[in-house]
Amino acid sequence: MRILNSFFLILIMLSCKENRDIFPEKKCNDSTDINCPNYDSCLVKKPVSADFLIEYNFAGIGQDWQPEESHIWQGDVRFTAIEEDADYTWYLGSEIIKDRSFIRNFSKVGNGATIVPTLVVNKFPDTACFPSDDGHDSLSKNLTVLNTCDYLFSNTWRGSWERSPLDTFEIAIELFHQVGEDPDECTGIRITNINGDNGGYTGNCIDDKSLTESVAFSHRFIRFLIRSRTTEPCNGPFGYALVNPDNKTIYMEYRLKFDSNGNGSFGDDDYEIEPRKFSGYAID
Repeated sequence: MRILNSFFLILIMLSCKENRDIFPEKKCNDSTDINCPNYDSCLVKKPVSADFLIEYNFAGIGQDWQPEESHIWQGDVRFTAIEEDADYTWYLGSEIIKDRSFIRNFSKVGNGATIVPTLVVNKFPDTACFPSDDGHDSLSKNLTVLNTCDYLFSNTWRGSWERSPLDTFEIAIELFHQVGEDPDECTGIRITNINGDNGGYTGNCIDDKSLTESVAFSHRFIRFLIRSRTTEPCNGPFGYALVNPDNKTIYMEYRLKFDSNGNGSFGDDDYEIEPRKFSGYAID
């Protein structure tokens, strides 16, 4: 009996060896993975940096901050140092700020003016990973102040829906002055033809009465909900649009409402929601 048991044990050991030969263990060779033998903790660290984030707060949407890069609106803007647990010194005009993050309002700054925030950061450096890091860094950024009539997304965009890339059409986004509004302020916004002139739908949002409601926007980002101001249905589009300032292209993602007959849904009757993804380029 002992001989038989020993025989089966040898067979099991040989089988395990064969399986290891056929399916060798995958070696861990990721130097950023702490579980790998060649792990290098310095690869996931960075030297002390004075880089900072610039964000614009949508008016009327609470604390909904969106990042900006080179342009800011004549409103609330938040500046935040990316480096944590450091000593911060900000220079903004004649003002000196010592907090990691702060908010300033630029409503009284003229259109086209340049703002140059500067951040100086001091922190005990990690010399084991970065021997030449002295723990001191500074950075300045040039920001152009724009009023609400000069935003990048205000244009006519030619493109197509993702589901039908060969059927191109134009969507126009226009900023305008509300009645009694300051000449340098444009809080009215109009988006026309958002459901496509090739769609064959009853409401096509091409007249001037198709205005947006619950809108929020920055230099290159817009969030919208559209309702027709007439009895003509407008498919109730709601979604967002994002502009790439480098090549002046736009990406829009939104939903359209349709009633049981496939027509635009004007009221709160039975309807279906269909997603749309639009990509286009500026034609002006």
